[in-house]
Amino acid sequence: MELAAKKKQNFEFNSFVWHEINHNIWLFDEVEKHIQENFTLNSYTDNLEKIKSLFFAFQINPSPVNEIFSAKSYFAYKKGIIFLYAKIDYELFKNASQKEALQLLCETYLDAILTIPSLRGMKKIAFDAQKLHNNLRVLFLEKGFLE
Repeated sequence: MELAAKKKQNFEFNSFVWHEINHNIWLFDEVEKHIQENFTLNSYTDNLEKIKSLFFAFQINPSPVNEIFSAKSYFAYKKGIIFLYAKIDYELFKNASQKEALQLLCETYLDAILTIPSLRGMKKIAFDAQKLHNNLRVLFLEKGFLE
């Protein structure tokens, strides 16, 4: 039963984080849970046959590791997956309190959402990134993830 529910999930998350700061990346777990429980892509597009999933990954690594693993956001048209990658400054994240780290994670995710319409292959697909961004911001504020 749980596996079937997981298949329908269309918001996925991952992170590429330096081992010294991975304790703060788990702060985003609760955010992920709320996104997966409260949001579906069909609320933001009528092209579900073209957009099946949104995958997001944080990258927080010191130089030169950050340059080696330089992933770019893109839309995998044939698979119907939007891949969003976002970097957070390593030193900023490393020196942040837990509250500041969570805000950095949430703000970075919100900023990445707004880039979706500019991805190659998305120009002809109706996707309301601004609406998703606004709804996520409301959730983040209500849950205290952002101030």
